[in-house]
Amino acid sequence: MIESLHISVAMYKRLYEEEHKLRSSYSHSSDAVTVEDSGRKNRLLLLEDSQGATKKAQEKVVERLRSLEEDLAKSKSDIILLQSERDKLALDAKFARERLDSFMKEFEYQRNEMNENLVASEELSRKLNMEVSVLKLEKEILSNAERRACDEVRSLSERVHRLQATLDTIHSAEEARNGLRPRKSCNRSGTPAVVAETKLSELEKKIKVSDAKVASMDGSGISSSISATEVVTDLLMAKDEIQKLKEEAQANKEHMLQYKSIAQVNETALKQMEDAHKNFKKESEKLKQSLEDELISLRGRISELDSEFSKKSEEVAFAAVGKDKAFASALAEITCLKEENCSKTSQLVALESQSSALKEDLEKEHERWRAAHANYERQVILQSETIQELTKTSQALSSLQQEASGLRKLVDAQKSENDELKSNAAGISSGSNAPGSGSDAGWQNVAAENAQASLHTERANSRTLMFLEEEIKSLQLQVRELSLLRESNMQLREENKHNFEECQKLREVAQNAKAHSNNLESLLRERQIEVEACKKEIEMDKVEKDRLEKRISDLLERCRNTDVEDYNRTKDDLRQMEEKLRETGLGGPKRPHDRVTLREMKADWHTCLDNRVGFKGFAIPKESQGKVAEFSFRGTPAQLRHGDVVIAAITSCTNTSNPSVMLGAALVARKACELELEVKPWIKTSLAPGSGVVTKYLEKSGLQKYLNQLGFHIVGYGCTTCIGNSGDIDEAVASAITENDLVAAAVLSGNRNFEGRVHPLTRANYLASPPLVVAYACAGTVGIDFEAEPIGVGKDGKQIFFSDIWPSNDEVAQVVHSSVLPDMFKATYQAITDGNPMWNQLSVPSGNLYAWDSKSTYIHDPPYFKSMTMSPPRPHGVKDAYCLLNFGDSTTTDHISPAGSIHKDNPAARYLMECGKLYVFDAAMRYKSEGHDTIILAGAEYGSGSSRDWAAKGPKQLGVKAVIAKSFERIHRNNLVGMGIIPLCFKAGEDAETLGLTGHERYSIDLPSNVSEIRPGQDVTVATDNEKSFTCTLRFDTEVELAYFDHGGILQYVIRNMIHANH
Repeated sequence: MIESLHISVAMYKRLYEEEHKLRSSYSHSSDAVTVEDSGRKNRLLLLEDSQGATKKAQEKVVERLRSLEEDLAKSKSDIILLQSERDKLALDAKFARERLDSFMKEFEYQRNEMNENLVASEELSRKLNMEVSVLKLEKEILSNAERRACDEVRSLSERVHRLQATLDTIHSAEEARNGLRPRKSCNRSGTPAVVAETKLSELEKKIKVSDAKVASMDGSGISSSISATEVVTDLLMAKDEIQKLKEEAQANKEHMLQYKSIAQVNETALKQMEDAHKNFKKESEKLKQSLEDELISLRGRISELDSEFSKKSEEVAFAAVGKDKAFASALAEITCLKEENCSKTSQLVALESQSSALKEDLEKEHERWRAAHANYERQVILQSETIQELTKTSQALSSLQQEASGLRKLVDAQKSENDELKSNAAGISSGSNAPGSGSDAGWQNVAAENAQASLHTERANSRTLMFLEEEIKSLQLQVRELSLLRESNMQLREENKHNFEECQKLREVAQNAKAHSNNLESLLRERQIEVEACKKEIEMDKVEKDRLEKRISDLLERCRNTDVEDYNRTKDDLRQMEEKLRETGLGGPKRPHDRVTLREMKADWHTCLDNRVGFKGFAIPKESQGKVAEFSFRGTPAQLRHGDVVIAAITSCTNTSNPSVMLGAALVARKACELELEVKPWIKTSLAPGSGVVTKYLEKSGLQKYLNQLGFHIVGYGCTTCIGNSGDIDEAVASAITENDLVAAAVLSGNRNFEGRVHPLTRANYLASPPLVVAYACAGTVGIDFEAEPIGVGKDGKQIFFSDIWPSNDEVAQVVHSSVLPDMFKATYQAITDGNPMWNQLSVPSGNLYAWDSKSTYIHDPPYFKSMTMSPPRPHGVKDAYCLLNFGDSTTTDHISPAGSIHKDNPAARYLMECGKLYVFDAAMRYKSEGHDTIILAGAEYGSGSSRDWAAKGPKQLGVKAVIAKSFERIHRNNLVGMGIIPLCFKAGEDAETLGLTGHERYSIDLPSNVSEIRPGQDVTVATDNEKSFTCTLRFDTEVELAYFDHGGILQYVIRNMIHANH
């Protein structure tokens, strides 16, 4: 019954609390609740009032349910309207998005079309430039041809004039010869005949004068010995002169005959030249006519191209106008869309206000529901307490009934006893004369009083019991009413539960509507962002359009001002560069990025021999470049020269995992073996693939045996020659190299070839593809021109060239297709964690700590933590430090910490020992033992090459405190910071040479003792003992690097943090 009462008052409490909030009449019930302990009568009144209140509450609940149903219908209609508005907004947004997408597609298409037009115009302008350049060249050729023709005509005319003058001279000489007397017939030359004639006339005059004198002397009869003597003298002189003239005439005659023969020859040559000139003139006229016709046609073509260009320009301008119109229309559409968005935004704001109003109403209803629920809980508590009181009352009633029945029995017993007492009293009163009658009367009176008191008590108890029975009956009636009320409340509970579920559904719908509204708002914001982005993109497109138009105008202007010779020269340079990039090449001899094409290899090698010592030079004198070193190799005479290959290695770097190059190298080896080429026995050859798959496809193709035949046996799958692990070369070869100071070469397929890295005796190290490594191993020297010189001599004494052993791309592709299978990779890499039997058989000590062997020469005790304390040592400066080393540019990690060693017979080693120079280690240890700090001066790209951390650990152990360089390689700078070495950079435009630093100074660098006072990248002043100072940039780039420096290095930093974390 109590459980049913608990269930029945569930909805009653809620309705009662709502009624209590609506009307103040419920305050009486709340007052009744607060004074429920006042007594049983008040509780009965409370139950009577609650029945009336329940009826009223039921009526109110019905009315409230009706109003809630109306509100629900309104909410549903509002939600339907909101959904329709949402769908409408979604459709509008979708339509706007589609329009925007279509506009963007159209704009993208127009932009692509404009780009294509620009490309076409650029191509047209390029073609026009080329045609103009061709026309200019042809015009220049024509002008040169005309100039040469005019020069030839002019020279021919001059020669004709000279010949004509010679002929005139000859004709005049012959006329003079015919006009002279016979004694003067010997004078037959041109100019000499005239001279002779003049002399003859003078002699005749003299003779006439002499005859006149003789006649006058005879006529006058005067004889004079003086006159006669003069006459005789004159006659003798005249005779002598006549004799001379005769001789000259004879000589002139001979010359005349020679001139005649020359004239005949010249006349024949002249006729031939005239004929040739006529022919040349005809040909030149024809060529001129054809060139004029071609020039006219080219001018017509140029005019056509100009017209086409103008049309294209008009089309571009028209397209630009169309684009502007489209752009304006797009802007107008965007404005319309923006207005629509504004209207939609206002509608959304109105909908949001409606939604907020609905939300407020819903919240109010929810608050009312919460209040009703709280009142319901309180009422339930009261009802439960009432039920408990009723239970206690029923229990008390049953106990009282039991007591009443007991009391009735007691009353009956007392009545019977009283009757007996009365009968006894009557007997006693009859015997009152007996002795002791006074005391018996007193006792009887006491007994009667007691009986009377008990009778009154029993009557009061019976009246109480009668009242309790009436009360129990009324309670039973109330219980029956409560059961009826429970049934009605069950119905109300079902209805209210249904209404509550409907309200929950409405709330979910409202929440969904709100979420959808939020989604629409976010979508609207996204659309606004997209519109803004479109605006920005349109602005960018406008800027791009202006830039392209400006570029077109600049291109047109450049086309007008283009120099054909510069254009052709640039085009030729570009073509040569492209051809050079397409050509096979090598890298070396001392740096990977010094690329040399295969065609230029021999010339570059001889240039390197001539150049001074550097990255591309060995400074070998001309007279020593052809030196031949003869030695005995295993009992066989052998020879070595500059550039001879002593190491040829296919190493385990990236390209050895490329099937095409590995199988290409194997094909080169097969062709070389088929042509009976051999590798010189003193060349150290090796093959170290980068993967076990290489071995599988080399064996599958059947080409491994040819590599083995040439000496390229598999030595392992790891770093070999590239890092100096090639091993020693033969002692006889090493002695020949060192004794004759030869520049020996190594050819390898690695990725590093810095000096001293591959081998201490190979000063020239070239990086090449695996096929080229095999080819150079067969050739035996790097100083060879593969295009013109044979690699070697094969069977039958036939010379073998590079093209005879080089495979084609089709051959390589065919072998790759047939030999490289996916199962090879699966089989190799699936078992990669299994190791190999020899490795697995190694006995390994167990335990958490390694059992240290102090006598081990393989693993040394690291000295980084020997003097380490729990507190950081704080930043250190540099005080009066010596310069341990002074480097130039491009000092690599191979220079700092080479993988190999300096050979004892190497020229550098001999020089150091002969000059009494200390090794770097010995000098550093001496500085360290004397308590002096040391620094390093360097140029640009300090620490380039392989990222070896021991290239920073080594200087740390040598006592180097700082490195001052023009620039650092990124990883090596990080390694220096990790070892606690201070990295400093010279200011731009400064280095050790410009600052006048020789390395003999002592350097001081003052840094704060507190790391918090040091900033990354700050300026630091470096002072020297010769009163020079300069400013450098501190290359601690982050706060973390400063923390490493504060702890003395990254290792100490990590150890201290681990210790603090554990404690």
